[in-house]
Amino acid sequence: MAKFSYIVEFFDMMTNQENDEFHPNELRFSKDSPVIRCSSDDFEVFSQHLGSGGFGTVMKAKHIPTGALLAAKFQPIVFDPKSDEAKDPLTRARTYKLLKREINGLRKAESPYVTAYYGIMMVEKFVVICMEIMDYTASNLYKRMKLENDKTARFDEKALSIIATNILKALLYLKQEIHLLHRDVKPSNILLNYQGDVKLSDLGLAVYLDTTTPMNVAAGTTIYMAPEILDQPFGKNVKMEFNSQADLWSLGITLVEIARFQHPYYNCISMVEAIFSTLLGDPPILREDEGYTEDLLYLVNNCLIKDPTMRPRVERIVEMKLVKKFDDLDRNKEYMKKIGNPVYFNSITAKFTTI
Repeated sequence: MAKFSYIVEFFDMMTNQENDEFHPNELRFSKDSPVIRCSSDDFEVFSQHLGSGGFGTVMKAKHIPTGALLAAKFQPIVFDPKSDEAKDPLTRARTYKLLKREINGLRKAESPYVTAYYGIMMVEKFVVICMEIMDYTASNLYKRMKLENDKTARFDEKALSIIATNILKALLYLKQEIHLLHRDVKPSNILLNYQGDVKLSDLGLAVYLDTTTPMNVAAGTTIYMAPEILDQPFGKNVKMEFNSQADLWSLGITLVEIARFQHPYYNCISMVEAIFSTLLGDPPILREDEGYTEDLLYLVNNCLIKDPTMRPRVERIVEMKLVKKFDDLDRNKEYMKKIGNPVYFNSITAKFTTI
């Protein structure tokens, strides 16, 4: 199949939408800013690799005419002749469907808790998703704290509470306003910047609430998956309905990892052992002797109830005392701005705040 044919195939699928809302090679940096027509010559792509999201590679880039920096996710839509996508139209259609779902989810998301979408570019063999650029991940933050402080130190509880609150609000927004479940909550998908924002990123594996999805399709990062997701016959065309409780388990694991500076299953010598620990072991809840307050323990440990029918929904979690306490977005940003400042961070060493 020729390169041009792949592009036409993808373009036809994307333009076959209600209201014809697919407009490639146009960027809009905010809701109130004008639409900017672009070409590939308008961008400088830096060598800085920001990560891999879903099935694409994310690079730092600059829109030269405006000087705006952005995160550019390169998703190939022209495939190697030996690849499954090239050989099988159904496999190719699934790849396109995942990409379409991510683009539509990002395009609809207008929340201070989700990374902003600017538009997409069609560049050679790639669809390039242009998004808000952030400065570091939650994983970067806790690893920096671990390196710069002694082994008895714990993560700043106020910062952890703000991270928990913002991501819960992101999950609630995606569920209620866009009817999406994220399915890949983890520290590397929680992005922060030096202005104090904390946002959820990467909708590459998100799924709509009114659909069921084959479990033999990649649906998250294994060591963050909920027990009910892992306890399925993988490799078979089994379908199940996802719900927000699975995202909450992933968030609970994420918060425990940040709190302890390491993943709760860090001592497992294989992925299989980690899966069995998730399925058969007790949940890795935070303990009172770890020095965190009752409100934080209550929220995190409710996310880690193994039985999904007993695990609260996100609507109930956001009503908990801790979330109510950190409901002021501007005040949270001011605090996280200090946490992200290297000068401030170095000055506090192990003197983390309590709440």
